[in-house]
Amino acid sequence: MGCRNDYTPPNRQQAYSKLTCECIVYALTKLERKIPTWIAQAAKAEYGNADRCEEATIKLCDLLKGLPLDTFNDIVYDRTKEARALANWWDEHQEEDRKREEREAEKKRQRQLVKSAKAMLTDEEWKAVLEYAKQR
Repeated sequence: MGCRNDYTPPNRQQAYSKLTCECIVYALTKLERKIPTWIAQAAKAEYGNADRCEEATIKLCDLLKGLPLDTFNDIVYDRTKEARALANWWDEHQEEDRKREEREAEKKRQRQLVKSAKAMLTDEEWKAVLEYAKQR
């Protein structure tokens, strides 16, 4: 018998990929749609499929965003354990999207400030600012 690692608990990424795929399976089943094989396998696997976690996240987000409101409510806010897991997943995903959008907006604002400041300075002054910033 070969060595195994089934005593090692899944890491955060693996657990999240499994949960996400379980939610996809639930939603697609409720919608009576075909479930991709890799998603069904990841939903059943103890370690999910961390390599395709981002793909699964995008798939579930797009699926939910594309549903008519009444269908969305029927699936996400049903009184089943799976629906509660999906509702929790959706709430957390929405919050993370909000935070990401805030970070992206702040980065854009910072880039615009730097561009504006650079336009007011000569090349020599800009180099001096950069050199000073390095020393701090």
